[in-house]
Parts: sequence; structure tokens; C-alpha cells
Amino acid sequence: MGWSNYGLLKRTNASLHMISMRTRSGLWLLRKRQKCFATGGGDAVVNLWLDSTAADKEEAFREEEERVLRGQTMENAVQDGDFSKAIQIAFDLNRPRKLFGLFSEICRKKDVGLQMEKALCDLGQEQLRLLFEYAREWNAKPKMCHIAQLVLFQVFNSISPSVILEVKGIGEVLEGLIPYTQRHLSRIDRVVTCEE
Repeated sequence: MGWSNYGLLKRTNASLHMISMRTRSGLWLLRKRQKCFATGGGDAVVNLWLDSTAADKEEAFREEEERVLRGQTMENAVQDGDFSKAIQIAFDLNRPRKLFGLFSEICRKKDVGLQMEKALCDLGQEQLRLLFEYAREWNAKPKMCHIAQLVLFQVFNSISPSVILEVKGIGEVLEGLIPYTQRHLSRIDRVVTCEE
């Protein structure tokens, strides 16, 4: 089905255009303003169209500006030693790599347990689920598995099992953690056995 110029009508005062299709059902275009116009056809359906390109660009710019400001707030929280706040913002911004960096930095602190517990106790159900998913990914990579194991250790020590069991889809995530955790434990057992 193609378009043709057949039946083109133009009135300058109302900017009414008619473009007929080869099926002769007709398509009408009434243009009132530059940003809004209506189309209608032989099926008696009128569609209103709004050009939202500028508004979409403005919204995307505002969202990016907000992300940058939140990122700066996160960096300021890290500089102030407020890892709990920085971790919350990293979750909000969906930055798993930054989250891993924050947990790595906490692991280098003297009061690891206290800092980790403080950060973990502020997590909601969805954030806890995401943390388990991130830990599953980190646990599968040799360079990241140590931090993943420490985070998991702290989660299981800081948060009650009943709260963990309420997390949606936790069974599947934990099943994904088991194989790599068993590999890490067997590797540690071999190292300890060799040293004795």
C-alpha cells in the first residue's frame, strides 16, 4: 500500500490537508499548531499528536543532572566516611561497580564489622535482593570473590534469617551462590592443608 498525491487539498487559513491512499479510504491531516496536530481517516478515528521532542530532551537533561548531583552527593558521603549513605545512593543510581568499590573500601577499615552492619541494616527488601544478586556475580569472579564472601558473611550475621527469607526470589539467588562458594571453600581447605 503506497501513498499518492491524489486529492491533495490545502486551505491556508486552517491548514487543512487531505492525502488519499490508493485504497481511497482517505487520510485527513488538520494542523492547528506546530506542536500539535490531528489525523483522521475513513475509519472515523481521530488521533491527536503532540511533538514532545523538546520536552523529552529537557526531561532527559534534568534526569542526567539529577544523577550527576546524586553521584556527587555519594562521593561527598564517602569522603565524610558515611558509607551507609553512599551505599544507599549507589543502590538508587543502580551502580553495582561503585557498590563493590564501597564495600571494598569498608573492608580496608579497622571497624569493618561495625561499618558493614550499619550499611546493611538500612537496606530495604529490594536493595537486599539486588545485593544478593550482585554478590552472586562478584562471587563468580576470582578478583571479586573475597569481597563478595565478606559481604555475604556480614549479611548473614547482621540480618535475621526470617528477613532474608522474605526477600522475593531469594531461593534462586542463593542456589546460584552455592557452587562458587563451595569452590572457594575447597580452595581454602587445600591451602590450609598444604600449610600444615
